[in-house]
Amino acid sequence: MALQVKNHRVLMELLAVPYHPNLIKLICWCAIRFTDRDHPFVFTSGYRTGDKGVHGLIPCRGMDIRSSVYGNPQKIVDEINAHFIYDPKRPFHVVNGHKEPLRCAKYHGPPWHIHLQAHNRTQYLRNPQRENGTSL
Repeated sequence: MALQVKNHRVLMELLAVPYHPNLIKLICWCAIRFTDRDHPFVFTSGYRTGDKGVHGLIPCRGMDIRSSVYGNPQKIVDEINAHFIYDPKRPFHVVNGHKEPLRCAKYHGPPWHIHLQAHNRTQYLRNPQRENGTSL
């Protein structure tokens, strides 16, 4: 398995604080599932001092990975979200007056990347077709 870190700043972010156990499980699942010789798992951001979102919490609950190593990053995100439920008690939140789903993975930018996040109640679905009625 090829794990890489974008640069020394990101390495310091990865080592600065503890990470939430549910985020660690999510990262390990993704690294095992989506890493091979041609697709390294590249950490591009972790803990950010002063960040108001999941990247600034301690334990840290947000991590970014490089998306350009994958031919179809949205497909990777969709597979992650099929297997992980961010918060079963709160599937949506309101952003600028719009209701948006809360997910463990998002493909966004610029710069384009895959954002991973976890909550205290994040759940792993071993067989998403059976457990939540959706298919990949």
